Amino acid sequence: DEQAEGERLVGVVLQNGRLAAEEVMDTMAVDGRVGVQAKGCSAIAILAEKEEGRTALLDLGAVFAVTKAMEALRHAPAVQTSGCSALGNLSLGDGAAEVIKSNG
Repeated sequence: DEQAEGERLVGVVLQNGRLAAEEVMDTMAVDGRVGVQAKGCSAIAILAEKEEGRTALLDLGAVFAVTKAMEALRHAPAVQTSGCSALGNLSLGDGAAEVIKSNG
């Protein structure tokens, strides 16, 4: 179900670093349900707390994925909240320029 898929994404991030980032990005690209997008953004936010995760996510186009989710689901508070958290963490350090460039 939707919530379970979202929770699975968060678990993947905590266990597998770059592979997690790829899984989250792939899932968000094909599953537009609110719960999945919200948890996907949460997973991105968690992984982006550390420089290595942030770098991997920026390389994979996470800013685009987050802003796309936020635009598509603009009336979903969970997506907006987790998306803002993700963009905030992605903008740490060298990521700020990438977030600004991508209109995040």
